[in-house]
This record gives sequence, C-alpha cells and structure tokens, in this order.
Amino acid sequence: MTRKEASEVLGLSEYCTDTEVSSAFRRLAMACHPDKGGTAYLFRKISEARDALKNNQPTAAGKSTGAQRNTPPEAKRDERKPTWREIVLDPNFYVPYEQFLKIVHGREQSVRFGKYTVVINERDLSSAFIKAKIPVTVEIRTWENWFKRIFGKPEIATKEMEMKNKFPFSYDFIFNLTVRLHTKRWKYYKLTVKILDQEFIKSGRCLAACQSRSAKKRARISELDVDLCVSFMHAD
Repeated sequence: MTRKEASEVLGLSEYCTDTEVSSAFRRLAMACHPDKGGTAYLFRKISEARDALKNNQPTAAGKSTGAQRNTPPEAKRDERKPTWREIVLDPNFYVPYEQFLKIVHGREQSVRFGKYTVVINERDLSSAFIKAKIPVTVEIRTWENWFKRIFGKPEIATKEMEMKNKFPFSYDFIFNLTVRLHTKRWKYYKLTVKILDQEFIKSGRCLAACQSRSAKKRARISELDVDLCVSFMHAD
C-alpha cells in the first residue's frame, strides 16, 4: 500500500505526522473492530494503512508544518523568474536618476526592482523604455507692490515635483509647468525652477507674465536636453 493510498484510508493528508496517524487509527478502530460492530476486513485495512504511513516517512520536500504540509508539491505555484525585458517594461519600473545619468555617461549600473536586480548599460537604453524620475524644485515669490519688492519680505510657495522621461525615444526631457498668478493682488513675481544642478529664473510683473502666456528655456544638463515650458494663468 502506497503512502497516498494509506493516507486516504485514514482520511489524512499525504504529509501527516505519526501523531495524526495514531489519533486517526484509534478513532477508526472504535468503529471498525469486529467487537465494536465492524468487520475484520475494515480493521485489517486501517491497520495496514497505519503501518504503511509509519514505515514510509514523507520526503524532505513534504516535511513542513501548517498549511504548507497539507499542500501537495504539484499544487504549488511555479515561480518563474521574469526576463530582463519583462522587468524593464513593467509600468512601475524606473531607474533612479543618479544611476540613469551614469548609464547615459556609459557606465554600467545594477538597478534593483522589487526582488530582482537587472544590469543596464548604455546599449540597453536603445532597446527598451528606461524611465527616470528627476527631482524638480519649484519656488514662486510674490510681492504686493514695487515698494515691498525692494524693502519687504515676499510670499514664498515651494513645491517638490518629479520630471519623467521615456528614454531613449528622445533624449529630451520636457517639463511643463503652469503658474497661476493673482494679477490684482500680486504685482511682482520671481519664479525659480531647479533641475539637478541648474536653475531657470524668470521674474517681472504678474500682469505682463499672464499677457505673454508662456516662457521656455532649453538647457543641457549632464548630457541631457531639458526643455522647460512655463504657462502663466490668471487666478483672480
């Protein structure tokens, strides 16, 4: 009698322990023994099943506790390691900007994503979406009038943002920013946008900025072309 057949006779898992086997045998013996109303055949079957389970221990793969012990090996999920392309094309995958700039400069980098590590070099940038999130700091200073601009303290609002790319289809990083100005309340402004180690600064009167509608700057940062597009809107 195989271990699987014996465990089915006693109503146990194939990876049951000796304690469970003894407990199940005692319970069934109360009903299957000829003196208790059972038959000699049934009693012999459960006795053979008990001996088969105790003499045939499960393999190392099946020796575990809890729910894992009761799960047959064939039912366990086959965890296949994803390919390099499956990892880098995952919508959530991105390369930290410090490593991204090193890759652009031709330096191979190991990028960690979840429980996997992928090695990326400059050649790989032309074969897949390699996304990076580059930090951007935006600061807007506003003064109520010309006098306070010279002698007073400004109202300052700052915001931390991220600029994303879809490299290598373009080396251009395009950052779109919309600034709402109160043309009646605030007469003067100074906008500072910092990307990595470079700054874009534009200042003047709020009304004039809203009339001009937009401002653009193109810069080259760490061998990357960055286009900054700022749109001004009334907020009165």
